[in-house]
Amino acid sequence: MISYARRSVAVLALATLAIGGSAVRAQVAAASDVVTAASGHSALAVAVESPLNLEAASPVAATGVSSSAVNAVELPDAPSFSSSTDTALRASVPEADQAAHTGGTPAPKYEKSISPDEVAQPLTAGDKVALSFRQLYSPISLAGEVLSGGYTHLVNGSPNYGRNGEALGKRIGAAVVRGSAQEIFGDAIFCPIMHIDPRYYVQGAQHNFVHRAFYAATRVLVTKTDSGRATVNAPLLLAYAGTAALNMAYYPEINRNVKDGVSDFGGSLGGAAMGFLFSEFTDSLLQKMHIHSK
Repeated sequence: MISYARRSVAVLALATLAIGGSAVRAQVAAASDVVTAASGHSALAVAVESPLNLEAASPVAATGVSSSAVNAVELPDAPSFSSSTDTALRASVPEADQAAHTGGTPAPKYEKSISPDEVAQPLTAGDKVALSFRQLYSPISLAGEVLSGGYTHLVNGSPNYGRNGEALGKRIGAAVVRGSAQEIFGDAIFCPIMHIDPRYYVQGAQHNFVHRAFYAATRVLVTKTDSGRATVNAPLLLAYAGTAALNMAYYPEINRNVKDGVSDFGGSLGGAAMGFLFSEFTDSLLQKMHIHSK
């Protein structure tokens, strides 16, 4: 920027000698405003007030460079805010916060799924704990646990309590305990400790089906930090592994083994992937049915 200002001063000095007088004073004053705005140096504005001093102070007088040589020099364009600059700035903003640049509305603080047109509010450690306990017995969570218990009863899977009505109740109860443990371990304990954002960010209709399905299914492995950086979803993986180990304390004796523990862990990951897919496409399905979810 300094060399840019010096060359500008040299050109202004030659113009002063060629044109002279009051006309130069007006032209130089106008040019100095542009240079001052581009370079941020206020000294040039002071120098313009005395055009005769510019000749003595210019690099041309000191080095003996001819006026034709200076005129041949093409000055660079003034700095401008280009589209590439805007793209770079947006790229530096966490994805979770970029909705703020498109006029998004603030999302409810304890909303687990953030729509594309919403701005996610920052969550403290206490907020994450509160969000976790709000999700424990939400209608969607309870419905998922009932479906899980009903499915394992239908296929007579783990935990093997039997095939009668009492066994169905025990399986649903076990699913509620399992889901609650996963929620508390993941969102209330590990997410605050590891500075992980426990929310799901819906991709929305601006992306195609394959992209949305792949994104949702992989959230069991990939998530966001509080700053918006992609990272391994360690809270979910640790929470589900810990819950699988905890199941050994109350499952029937036949299911207290490594094989069933690994199977429960894998099944829980599959259930989580289904939950993310549900969150991703629920709004789209409701819109097709002309029903507004929010």
